[in-house]
Amino acid sequence: MSEFNKRWLAEAVRRDRADTRDEAAERHARSLAGDAEQRILAWAAFIAARDGLEDRVWRWRQSAVWALLALLVFGLLTGFTAALAVLGDSQSPVNVIWALGSLLGINLLLLLIWLLSFSVNAQGGSLGRLWYTITVAFQKRFQNNSSAAAITQAFNTLMAQGGLSRWWLSVVSHLSWLCIMIGVMTGLMLALALRSYVFVWETTILPTSVFVAVVEALGVLPGLLGFAAPASDAIVASGSQADLITAGQDDLARRAWASWLTGCVLVYGILPRLLLAVACWLRLALGMRNVRLQTSSLAWVALATRLLPDSEQGGVTDPAPAALPSFKRRVRKGRAGEARLLIGLEIASDLRWPPAGLADRVQTHLVDSRQQREYVLEQLSVDPPQKLLLACSAAQSPDRGSLHWLAEAASQTSAVAVWLMGADQASAERLAIWRQSLLEMGIAEQTLFDENDKALAWLGDAS
Repeated sequence: MSEFNKRWLAEAVRRDRADTRDEAAERHARSLAGDAEQRILAWAAFIAARDGLEDRVWRWRQSAVWALLALLVFGLLTGFTAALAVLGDSQSPVNVIWALGSLLGINLLLLLIWLLSFSVNAQGGSLGRLWYTITVAFQKRFQNNSSAAAITQAFNTLMAQGGLSRWWLSVVSHLSWLCIMIGVMTGLMLALALRSYVFVWETTILPTSVFVAVVEALGVLPGLLGFAAPASDAIVASGSQADLITAGQDDLARRAWASWLTGCVLVYGILPRLLLAVACWLRLALGMRNVRLQTSSLAWVALATRLLPDSEQGGVTDPAPAALPSFKRRVRKGRAGEARLLIGLEIASDLRWPPAGLADRVQTHLVDSRQQREYVLEQLSVDPPQKLLLACSAAQSPDRGSLHWLAEAASQTSAVAVWLMGADQASAERLAIWRQSLLEMGIAEQTLFDENDKALAWLGDAS
């Protein structure tokens, strides 16, 4: 298994299991030497081999390959059919400029859009997105399990982290257009080999010199590869359709036009897509070799801490402050991001985590240690979420450390709510203490929840 696939598998395992702990896998990882990433990879490999997730990743990749092959075959047939349709049945003359524009126009237009996407920081690769949509639809239709969604999200996450989304979309798009143009070339060669065509050009307002200059300019690059181009007098003569229909077109002119048309398709249609597909694939391959798990990120820090060897898990906690801190929420100014976070603070073991019924794209994190608290605050300050739901165990008494941390976390975004998990198991007195402390902190009454459905509905609401 390649290094990228190992990290892809690890990310998929994390998303599939969310924050559910696996003592056996964690013990296995802690027993191994290496850095945090290597222990995480060992943790993921242990779980994947045991639970069959590695096979599901392999099936995801196989379905992606089959979807790509289907798209490429469809492209070949589309190009072949398009060439035959453009040339027609040889009963009517072929307008060479119109035929060339029909065969290359959309390809060159989308190629220009792809090049312009670099200037606006867009990803481009429309046919790559089509392939991705087909792959995801196939997974939902035939696998129909949460693991397929986790594998897909893991792939997207790693590609985005490495800045590779543009390149894999571009590889698929260029390969698809390459197959389309190969199909065009195949259909063109077959039609020219089996039928006799008359080539003309027509205009109402443009002078003849314009078409002579266009044809000669387009024929320069194909000429370097040995393709012939019609002479100037042959180009001029091809402008009179009535005379050609009456007297016919000599074989030398027809062969020159056929060679010119074929060379233009090769040079301006096939070669650019071939070269770009190779270049994007090389860029993608290099980037995939450099992808690493961000073990210090919010997504991995809790697991990385648990996987530390026992000899490294000790630490010194700060002494309690002499004076009671002011647990007052300060509303942060500035634009929030797009993430929706559910962060659990010291959730009791008898409560289900992560909770069921989470909306799509909601990220969950469990915070237990002092180091995790500090790191989460740092990440929230750097990248404030669009919505933040802080979950606490209602049955536990609120202490000043927890309240101070909640106030700091709640200050990082304007859209924040607190969920008192397990409120049905807590005493009325303890719930009253929680509510009073949170209201004094600045948490609005309407964003203080003790019911699971309402809390998760608030987090998943698009408003």
